[in-house]
Amino acid sequence: SDLVSQYGIYPKRLSLLNRGVSLVYCFEDESGAKYVLKLLNNKYSTGSVELAYNIASYLKDNDFPVPIIYRTVDGAKYSNIGGYNSFLMSFLKGKRIGENKGNQKMIFGLSDFYGRLTRTLESIPFEIPYPKANKFHLTTDNAVHDRLKWLIDTIGDRNIVFYLQKKMEMLKSINYCSDYEYISYVNSIGDFTHFQLLFDEDNCICGLLDFDSSRKMPAVYELFRSYIFSTMRYDQESGFFPIGELASYLNHYLVYNSLSNYDLKYFFYPFYIEMLKSTFGFEQYAINHKNRD
Repeated sequence: SDLVSQYGIYPKRLSLLNRGVSLVYCFEDESGAKYVLKLLNNKYSTGSVELAYNIASYLKDNDFPVPIIYRTVDGAKYSNIGGYNSFLMSFLKGKRIGENKGNQKMIFGLSDFYGRLTRTLESIPFEIPYPKANKFHLTTDNAVHDRLKWLIDTIGDRNIVFYLQKKMEMLKSINYCSDYEYISYVNSIGDFTHFQLLFDEDNCICGLLDFDSSRKMPAVYELFRSYIFSTMRYDQESGFFPIGELASYLNHYLVYNSLSNYDLKYFFYPFYIEMLKSTFGFEQYAINHKNRD
């Protein structure tokens, strides 16, 4: 009834699609046209929702393969369905790739696409915010320490406790470097990985799906994160890492955008720091030990 009243569309049965923090459904209308309905997680403010719409529209106008976000019958950029701020979007065809399943063509295509994306977003006629304070900062705060300490006291599994203690030790060992502050921040969709992309049969990117976390990000953070999530050509046990392939990955980005000497010097730092500070998964396990995976 909400889709009828807010968009004038009569949906058939909705199918749940997503694996993320928002609820994403696919459905057809009476004519057989396919749509995607995204019920945004309530952590996103109305300002973030409006920014996501504006980013998607700007990229669409600049020939990026993004879905159309339909306005409501009243002309609003988003709706409220079931208590959630929501987007109704066109359906894009394409395939997803699993974590660490990308071939080299896909991987280099990611870097090309990210270079074009950040270069295009340099010219947006509106402001994009920075991430929350200290997200990628070298220093850690008491809140991170207290959260890790609570997890250590709460979780009884010795292996997990050992891992959490190592995180605390490694955080304490990070030395502050004043020139780290000079790493480059770029306008981005804020969660750039292959999870947000669709690929065609030739393994070329044919769809960009998610704009909800749009913000300024360290370029090297998203470059390394997108690389490490899409390939398995490294070995954690032996320490082997394909630095030559990573260099080629960066060269694809550099066709469209630039990196400073500071970006190269501290290339791994933002991702490393965020991983050390993150307690995602551990908190879910502490609350319910059935959430071990």
